[in-house]
Amino acid sequence: MRKFLYYIEVIIILTIFWIIINEKITPIQIIVGIFLGFLAVIFTEKYLLLGDYKHTYIISPKILIKYLIYLFIEIYMSGFTAIYRILSHKVNVGVIEYESNLDNDFLVCILANSITLTPGTVTIDKKGKKLKILCLSCPEDGKNSLQASVRAKFENILKGGN
Repeated sequence: MRKFLYYIEVIIILTIFWIIINEKITPIQIIVGIFLGFLAVIFTEKYLLLGDYKHTYIISPKILIKYLIYLFIEIYMSGFTAIYRILSHKVNVGVIEYESNLDNDFLVCILANSITLTPGTVTIDKKGKKLKILCLSCPEDGKNSLQASVRAKFENILKGGN
């Protein structure tokens, strides 16, 4: 029963994503979204995943929504900061090595992609938990302030904290 409820949550998220991509909320779009979400869940569980769907993707829908809202806000704030730094010639480009405290490789990949989505930073390499990040405005104290910032913001949410 729990597995079924988890599938329903995933199908609802995929349906919402389908509606956002199509920019329409009609009964047909909702039905197509549910159908495609159902097919995606069945196909990935049967052919792509080595284990159970719920154990492979351990992030709950509640945490995912909270994370996406925070990421969206962070993208806009970093965008304005990056524009200001570029226009004021306060650019200090550098590469920082960052080691994540996340234990799950899937969550580390989400973190790496989130860093790349945020203007002014690009993840250029990932080996296990270690990420190499190209920063438009490299902190003066090197990786320490970036690590504290990423851990306080992104990793806490991914771990299920605040």
